[in-house]
Amino acid sequence: MPLCTLHLLALTPTTNGDDPLPTFLSALREATTASNSPPLTIARPLRWIITPTTFSTALTQHTWDLLLILPTASPALPSPDLDALVAARWSVSFGVPARVLDGFAARNERLLRPREGDVPSLTEGGGVVGEGGVGGTGGGRGLLMAKSAQGLELSGELLDWVREFGGGGGGGGSSCA
Repeated sequence: MPLCTLHLLALTPTTNGDDPLPTFLSALREATTASNSPPLTIARPLRWIITPTTFSTALTQHTWDLLLILPTASPALPSPDLDALVAARWSVSFGVPARVLDGFAARNERLLRPREGDVPSLTEGGGVVGEGGVGGTGGGRGLLMAKSAQGLELSGELLDWVREFGGGGGGGGSSCA
């Protein structure tokens, strides 16, 4: 089982107030091109879905700029030049079944830019998604709703955020690569 490493990164602010992300991404692209090991995922964290309550609670004290998944067991970033651009970092290595990595780029692209019909509707039977917790229903049969997103299930609060994010400032999938 190949190992990958996930990094949560808070980038060092620039002296002129510009967004540090383009500089970091350019340096990352250069470093991973040289090593022929492109990132699996580059994403901008937008919010906590499951907030740490017991372990790693200090993670909530940072505003994270980037979530980066690299196909390596090394906890180090691909180049020491990148370390100078990072103010805070949290990393964890994890195993990924080889079959998940095979064709990952194509599946990720399809998730980021789905075709019509790839994503099921949030309504069921013409009704409105249920409100008010597990089993709540709207005008139709509705969907089962969790009371919170802590269990990785759809909750009313998460659904509200998805609607707000998708309808305006967010623009869709949060992953960049």
